[in-house]
Amino acid sequence: MLGLTISRGISFVTDYFRRREYRRTTAQRLFWQPYGRIIVLQIALIGGGILIKASHSPLAGLILLVVLKIALDLAGHFWEQRKMAAKPS
Repeated sequence: MLGLTISRGISFVTDYFRRREYRRTTAQRLFWQPYGRIIVLQIALIGGGILIKASHSPLAGLILLVVLKIALDLAGHFWEQRKMAAKPS
C-alpha cells in the first residue's frame, strides 16, 4: 500500500503539475476517468472467482488477479501518458 501511495504521489506531482496536464483536461474528464478501470477490475474479480471455483485453488486465482491488475494499471498509465503527450498545450 505504501509503494502504491508513493508511486501515485510521484506520478501526480510530475505529470499533473510539472507537465501541466491540468491545462489539457477538464473536470468532467477527470470525473469519469476512473470508471474504465473500475469496470475492468470488476470483470477481473468475477473471472478470478470463476477460476478459483473451477480449479479449487485460491492461489491460482489470486496470482491471476494480481498479475492482471498490475498489467492493466501499467497499460492504462502508459496509454494516458501517450494521450496527454500527444495533445498540444
